[in-house]
Amino acid sequence: MGDILLTFGFELELIVGSATVLQAAKSQGHTKVNPSSSDRDVYTYFARQFTASGLDAYAYLPTSTRSRPDYSKWNFTHDLSIVEETSSMSESIHSSPDRFPIRVGMELVSPVFQPGDDWTLLVHTAMSTLNKSRILVNSSTGLHVHVGVQDRRFTLEELKRIAEFVIIFERKSVSFSLSNFVAAFDQFVNPRRLMNDDVQSNCKNSVLTGLPILEAIELIESSNSEQEASPLLFNDS
Repeated sequence: MGDILLTFGFELELIVGSATVLQAAKSQGHTKVNPSSSDRDVYTYFARQFTASGLDAYAYLPTSTRSRPDYSKWNFTHDLSIVEETSSMSESIHSSPDRFPIRVGMELVSPVFQPGDDWTLLVHTAMSTLNKSRILVNSSTGLHVHVGVQDRRFTLEELKRIAEFVIIFERKSVSFSLSNFVAAFDQFVNPRRLMNDDVQSNCKNSVLTGLPILEAIELIESSNSEQEASPLLFNDS
């Protein structure tokens, strides 16, 4: 792919425990948690915590379907895929100040890190700040990492190479077919997360399923546009 400068960012899905939700409400001048404003209270609370740690942060609550976060900052927002209450939750009902846990799903969206950024220090500061509060995860939460190219989009040829590298990485079968294989992706993902339709190997892609690796690569190579190549990068089942 030649010498290119890559950028990246991530989205971390979390659940805020009830004790911290109450603390966030009190920081906004409330005496108890108000379900109608709990999301805003929590996101604002964490944005202030990050700001106090020297990180530029913002509570992002979209006002329209076309609005988007400021990707030069850390953003706290919601994600509809997060389920606050699941069987994998470990927080006891007795840990809630009101005996009835009110948890808030929260997505932390990092800035887009540019070449030369000291991103390791920034991420370490961010995680250390989060760890001061009651943060939970369950089978609905996850981590998404986005990689881009500085100052431009990926070219069609670059997209093809990425799709091919993923296919090669995923295949562990000696026969290089999908009839008898275990996806590499499935080996390092928590089994609970594999129940989530959004967390699947792209080997389960409806177009690529059953194709020997060479045929899959030929299909990717035959893409004539970004619109044709992009669907081959992820699981669409």
